[in-house]
Amino acid sequence: MSLRAVRNSLDLILNGIEWEAILSSRLIQQLSVFIKTFSSEIQVISLVFTWFIVWSPIAFFISKKIKWRPFEPLNPSQKLLLLIPLYLLVPPLISLMLIREHKSLANYGLVFKYDFLVDFFVGLLISLLSLIVLFKLEEKLDYLKWNFENKITLNRILLPTLGLALWIGLTEELIFRGIIQTILEDNHNILIAGVICSIVFALLHLVWERKETLPQLPGLWLMGMVLTEAKWVHNGDLGLPWGLHTGWILGISLLESTKLITYKDLKGNYIVGIGQKPLAGIMGVLSLLVTGIVLWSFTII
Repeated sequence: MSLRAVRNSLDLILNGIEWEAILSSRLIQQLSVFIKTFSSEIQVISLVFTWFIVWSPIAFFISKKIKWRPFEPLNPSQKLLLLIPLYLLVPPLISLMLIREHKSLANYGLVFKYDFLVDFFVGLLISLLSLIVLFKLEEKLDYLKWNFENKITLNRILLPTLGLALWIGLTEELIFRGIIQTILEDNHNILIAGVICSIVFALLHLVWERKETLPQLPGLWLMGMVLTEAKWVHNGDLGLPWGLHTGWILGISLLESTKLITYKDLKGNYIVGIGQKPLAGIMGVLSLLVTGIVLWSFTII
């Protein structure tokens, strides 16, 4: 009698799971069709809004713990504590999107194969070389000096900084050049989609710092356009932009953390960058333009 009751209970549970799976599948299909009725811009806004709404209670809890209030300046450690949960939310959100859209990561440019890895290392090399050229040129123009006595600290922070740069670079490229760019291309050509995606990319940096970020907005937008170009000049995957993005994060983070360079104008200026931020200066913007030209030459070779 008890065995029959157990069997009946299991049948009931299994049938319930089956019906739930069918129901959830239908709900997902209906949700996907419903979302597709909106313009690509509304879809992008909905995606970003959902991402930040889910993150906001976590951010509120962390901000209380670190005693930080919105609109106050963030130090690097505080920013990292807030950024980590924001970016950890990306995999589950993307997984739900892939299920809803019946797509894979390959549809958004993330394909782990030999060519992808080659593109990554090419991008990494280009970005690091661009930074070396930029700062050596600024040294020649007597805007900064190198503090090579500080290079001993590189051994201690190189690997963790590299790991962080790889993760942040991949996450941002998957979100912006992968998902948002692809969504926008449903209603726009590559150029217009890239312009809109780069605007979103630049504006979302205001979440962290407003005073420091405002002068960098044009540079951030141009950086987004260069990364969009990197995606489409070679196979349309994220290998090249991921490498570029990782190299820029790695290089700038190492220079700032080790204090390997010192600007002679402590406040910076419009040539080297307001607030000593390269993206807020003419030299940094020119470096991005040269990088864009180099990438464009890939289409000729």
